[in-house]
Amino acid sequence: MALDGYGLVETINLARDDNDNNALLLTTYSKKIVVLAIGDAEAHSIMLELNKKKYARPLTHDLMKNMLIAVNYKIERALITDLKNNTYYALIRIVSEDGKNIAHLDARPSDAIAMALRFEAEIYVNENLLTQISD
Repeated sequence: MALDGYGLVETINLARDDNDNNALLLTTYSKKIVVLAIGDAEAHSIMLELNKKKYARPLTHDLMKNMLIAVNYKIERALITDLKNNTYYALIRIVSEDGKNIAHLDARPSDAIAMALRFEAEIYVNENLLTQISD
């Protein structure tokens, strides 16, 4: 589903910069990119899900997924919405199983992405936050 003003994320990559900080690189189908700095725990959670690996016991994002499923909700999509004072903002759109109830939850982008991956939900980035990749 296309959303006006947002680019659909095609690829997600994790890297470390020269100072050993985690960098999350999101690339859209229009070949634009945004780079987000994220914490170690969130990077680990995203990497586990990208590689389809699980621990014997649920981690935080797995627990949150289980809680949503238990109350018959799913994540429909995650939106990276804004950048203010060097801080990125995101929303998670959750929908009840019957589609009658919808809510938008404020989230850190790293948590929104970790959760969206667990539900195989689409991830979008506000076009104003994206930079064109040069060929």
